[in-house]
Amino acid sequence: MSKLSKLFQYLWIFSILICALLMQVYTPDFVIKTRNASYDLFQNLYPREYQEAPVKIIAIDNESLEKIGQFPWSRLVIVDIVEKLTALGAKVLVFDMMFSEKDRTSPAQIAKHLTEYPQLSSELAALPDNDDLLAAAMQKIDVVTGFMLKQSDDKTRLPAMKKGFMVKGNSDFQALGCLSNAISTLPSLEKAASGNGTFAYFPDDDGVIRKAPLVMCLEDRPYPSITSEALRLFLQTKTYVLETEQQQNSHAIKKVQIGKLNIKPNPRGEILLHYTHTMPSRYISAWKLLENQVSENEVKGKIIYIGVTASALKDMRFTPFGYNVAGVEIHAQLAEQLLQDSYLSYFAWTDELNGFLLIFIWYLFYFFNRRINAVSLAGIGLTTIAVIVFTSWYLFTIEKQFFDPISPSLFVILLFIIFTLHKQWQTENEKRWLRDAFGRYVSPNRVKYLVEHPESLSLGGEYRECSFVMTDLAGFTSLMEKHPPHECVEMLNSYLDGMINIAFKYHGTLDRIVGDAVAVIFSAPIIQENHRELALQCALEMDDYGMKFAIDKGEQGVTFGITRIGVCTGDVLIGNFGGKAMFDYRALGDPINTASRLESVNKQFGTRMCVSESTIGQCDNFKRRPVGWLVLKGKKEKIKAFELLTEEQFNTPLIQAYLVAYQEMEQQEENAVETFAKLLAQYPQDPLINYHYKRLQQQQVGSIIILDSK
Repeated sequence: MSKLSKLFQYLWIFSILICALLMQVYTPDFVIKTRNASYDLFQNLYPREYQEAPVKIIAIDNESLEKIGQFPWSRLVIVDIVEKLTALGAKVLVFDMMFSEKDRTSPAQIAKHLTEYPQLSSELAALPDNDDLLAAAMQKIDVVTGFMLKQSDDKTRLPAMKKGFMVKGNSDFQALGCLSNAISTLPSLEKAASGNGTFAYFPDDDGVIRKAPLVMCLEDRPYPSITSEALRLFLQTKTYVLETEQQQNSHAIKKVQIGKLNIKPNPRGEILLHYTHTMPSRYISAWKLLENQVSENEVKGKIIYIGVTASALKDMRFTPFGYNVAGVEIHAQLAEQLLQDSYLSYFAWTDELNGFLLIFIWYLFYFFNRRINAVSLAGIGLTTIAVIVFTSWYLFTIEKQFFDPISPSLFVILLFIIFTLHKQWQTENEKRWLRDAFGRYVSPNRVKYLVEHPESLSLGGEYRECSFVMTDLAGFTSLMEKHPPHECVEMLNSYLDGMINIAFKYHGTLDRIVGDAVAVIFSAPIIQENHRELALQCALEMDDYGMKFAIDKGEQGVTFGITRIGVCTGDVLIGNFGGKAMFDYRALGDPINTASRLESVNKQFGTRMCVSESTIGQCDNFKRRPVGWLVLKGKKEKIKAFELLTEEQFNTPLIQAYLVAYQEMEQQEENAVETFAKLLAQYPQDPLINYHYKRLQQQQVGSIIILDSK
């Protein structure tokens, strides 16, 4: 086994630790999101079946607002509700609304605004206060009032604690996330009530209510929720029993006992809700109660929640079903679940099971990885995921326990990817060996294409537009006569190595090497939409390399020739040609011959790069100067050719003056020869100016150049 293979073995083992850390430490938000997604899916697939429970809701709904008036109502209306429910035999009343301020419709409150009418103000002030009337009504039945917990630095009166907690274990409740302040019910009403709890619950980051608290913390003290208080009064128990346990660095809630109910919440004292869909039978409209249209059987001996359900009053909460429900319904559903023992709990061994699954799946993949292919390995992974999902579904529907199947399933996928990557790495090693072995004989991008598309190893071809770069080295034959063969071979190999690397840099395919000449194809075998730009960039870099190579050799006392380059674009027949025993990948067509001709005409013009308009005509970002309309030997049609320039070369006075002179020549103006004569005097070193000047002197007007030699 190679060192790299051993390294991969270690990486597989290390991946287990990484996955575990990602699950338990570094990505708690991700785990929470997957857990919530699983919960929502299961909740929608298997909602709790509604069963009649001793819990009802007096709904302050839209119809009640229409009949009775805008909310908040006068406390006298609330008194009427309390008295009617008392008369009908309700057992516990739970207010899911705040009574933190005095009733503004009380006679004494109205009297304050009637100072201009002293007698009327005095008579009103003498009437009973509405809040006192409500307090008196509350004393006739068990009532639970509520308070709101919040985080602030303001110091206010703490809410009244009606019954205490007996704590088994440590009394540190920091795991509950203690808050520092509260908005309490009026003291007179709070005193009259039999229970007092918080009606706060907190949505998850996506706004969905998935949990409801039994216990919350205020200034390091536990306080019950309104539902806990409702159950305490309903079950006629005097105190709560809290059992705590050490978890990580804090003491978490293990169990909450309310009378005969032994409830196992999460460490923060919350119950995972198992919702039913909204049921009309759960609600009684407030106006019906006030108009005596509610029978005794509907409320007698039951816990009655009183809260707003009208959408305009904005006490609506988002549920996993994707729609809003009234906040009071969440409290009522919590009470139903606790009384019927149908609430959900988190699977107690989640972390341990995840760890076991992780190690087991890793071993499973490790054992089968070398024995089966990737498709079969994927089948094992999918089977494992199916088992995880089935187990999670069984726990949810039968055991009433929630275990998130998404996280371990993602770990299965992650491990499958790791093992598949290892297989791919081995395959790539084999492909790399093949490319390295044959890349010395065939163009690397051609080898890569053959490895990835073995079906292309067949005779045949197709027409395609390609660009061609042809290079040749001037004077190499004479150089060979002056130097020993081994020196010439060394120089030529060094030169060709640089030229070929440039071709490969721009993803060109090496068509052939003939002595010191190189032919490069672009857009074959892989189609390249920008093949013209690639060919021109390649030509520029080859020219720069060739000049630097010649200068470097000149400094060593060796006269090394210049590199001439021709570039052309056009449609050619590209493909494999030959016989069954052996064939060659080649381009056939006029454009490749034209590129070769353009390379050779550089000698006549004194240029180093000659490019056809078919290539550079669509590449405005490349600089050039026109050479002329060339009629190559053996051709009837003319092609326009350009000398390819760098940005620095183009922005010189010489080129700008040449462009003006060329335009005069192309338009066959009489003073063209004089213009070129002046240019030649100013720039005698420019061979292209000299070439055109001689043509014009010989009465060869215009820019059409007929070439008699190759």
